[in-house]
Amino acid sequence: MVIGAAKCGTTALNAYLDQHPDVAMCPYKEPHYFSTGVLYEHGIDWYKGLYAELGPAKACGDASTSYSRAPEYPETPGRIHAAVPDVRLVYVVREPVSRTESDILQAVKYARHALGLSAEEIDLERLLAENPIAIHSSEYIVQVRAYLEHFDREQLLVLLQSDLREDPHGTLSKIFDHIGVEPSFRVTLAPPKNATSDFLDGVRDERLLGRLRRLPGYAALRGLIPTGLKQRIKRLARGFGPPPADVAFTPQTRARLHAHFRPFNAELAEYLGRDLSAWDA
Repeated sequence: MVIGAAKCGTTALNAYLDQHPDVAMCPYKEPHYFSTGVLYEHGIDWYKGLYAELGPAKACGDASTSYSRAPEYPETPGRIHAAVPDVRLVYVVREPVSRTESDILQAVKYARHALGLSAEEIDLERLLAENPIAIHSSEYIVQVRAYLEHFDREQLLVLLQSDLREDPHGTLSKIFDHIGVEPSFRVTLAPPKNATSDFLDGVRDERLLGRLRRLPGYAALRGLIPTGLKQRIKRLARGFGPPPADVAFTPQTRARLHAHFRPFNAELAEYLGRDLSAWDA
């Protein structure tokens, strides 16, 4: 089970695992069965049914980022242990302030696309205050301790998102070995995609177009500008200035979060035997 963390590349990891001939990932990414009460009440046979159409494999997988969202879902590790006591767990983490910001931006995207709100109508600081789960999910050692109450340490593999980015094949080999399938299999890597950056670029584009539309004669001129030139103008405009203030944490918020996460980072660094001091910068 890939238990998270959210906004740490679990979607790509799910796809890479599914390429392995001995691995069958749940066809419904993020089934959330063990964390969601209304789903858990359906029973284990219902959960097994999610895998019913898959072919034979040495390992089957579930990638649900809600499995590492303590204390909001405190029963999850115990439920997993009751159903699959010999499960192999994979937990991917990243610098916690950036992860928290990406989590909150997910809520911003929902407010914009589902509720029709503009970025100017959304208070990022209020969203952060009203969603402590975004902060709790970045307290990685808390999530680790919750699983170690039920599982042996060797069942839980904790990796950094940067491991997958900087050495994808080596890191995947480590994961394959951890879950008991052929570690030498090489997946086809997908081009890196940053949904958060794409979202911020979209906000910048909207604001640039808003300014242009107010210019006299823009409507007539717009049809005369080649598409390629429009794209070059957009890319050039994105290069000026920081992200829009209402869709990015302020320096003060980032400093406060860095101070909050520092002791959690130190404990995780000791657990992993890795230097995570860059996270505190």
